[in-house]
Amino acid sequence: MKRATMILVSILVLLLLVVLFYVISNSITSYTGFVLLDDPYRDCLENKDIKVFINSADSGEAIKKLKLLEYADSFDMYNCLINNEVCTFNNINSFPTFMINGKKIEGNIDKETLSKFSGCF
Repeated sequence: MKRATMILVSILVLLLLVVLFYVISNSITSYTGFVLLDDPYRDCLENKDIKVFINSADSGEAIKKLKLLEYADSFDMYNCLINNEVCTFNNINSFPTFMINGKKIEGNIDKETLSKFSGCF
């Protein structure tokens, strides 16, 4: 009986550790954007040509307003207030503007639109 109790306690402790790791990793991801586990969607985005054009004196605030903030580190970001040449070259007139695989999409797009144009699901 003693061995069975030890096995049961070991299984419960292991289960508790797995749940605790899951909760902690989700908290870290939601607060920092850093992902502890593989994210196939993010990996797909990083292999695509995705540019985001903003026009703001405060780039950080403009980026925080993006619906796709959690994926912002997967995009090439351009601030047209600082680097107007790249925006003029790409004929960017409204902000934010996304350029995904050569296709220009104006406005603050959501994940569904990003998936549609990037091919990542």
